[in-house]
Amino acid sequence: MNPSYFRINIDLESAIKRLETWNRKSFAVRVESKYLDAVGNCIDGNGRWKGKCLFAYENDGWSVFEDLTGAYSCISASKWIEFAKADKFVLAGYNDAIPYGEMIVIENGFILKDLFDDPTGEDNLSHNVGDGHKNICDWCEIASFVDDDEIIYSDTGVILY
Repeated sequence: MNPSYFRINIDLESAIKRLETWNRKSFAVRVESKYLDAVGNCIDGNGRWKGKCLFAYENDGWSVFEDLTGAYSCISASKWIEFAKADKFVLAGYNDAIPYGEMIVIENGFILKDLFDDPTGEDNLSHNVGDGHKNICDWCEIASFVDDDEIIYSDTGVILY
C-alpha cells in the first residue's frame, strides 16, 4: 500500500482556493467522483495519469486531499507552513513496499512534527524534528497513524487535476 494525504482544518472550498494560490495554478478539472472511481477518473485511455491528481472531500471540519499520484510528497515542512498558515495541518503517507513514511504536523504556523523515514535510502534524507506526536518515530508508526485516521475516508469527493 502507499496511501498519502494532507488535510487542513478549514472548509473544502476555502482549502481548494488556498491550494490553488499556493500552487500558483488553478485546477483545470474538477470532477465529482465516488471513492472507488477516483483512480479511474485520473487516468487516460492509455492508463497514464492525467496530471497531479487529488481526491478531495470534507470530513469532520477538515478538508482532505488524498494524493493519488504522489505529487505532494517530499515537500518541505517550511513550504507547507505557507499553505497551512495558522490552521491545523497534517500530511501523512507511507509505502510499505519501499519502505518509507512521511509526516508533517503544523498548528498556528509552527511545525510540531516533521518526520521523514526512509530506512533503506542511500541519500540519508531521514529526519525527525519536533516534539509533536512523540510516539511516532518511524515509517511503521506513520503507517499505523494513517491506517487509523478516521478523518481520511469519504465515499464521495471531487477529483482535482
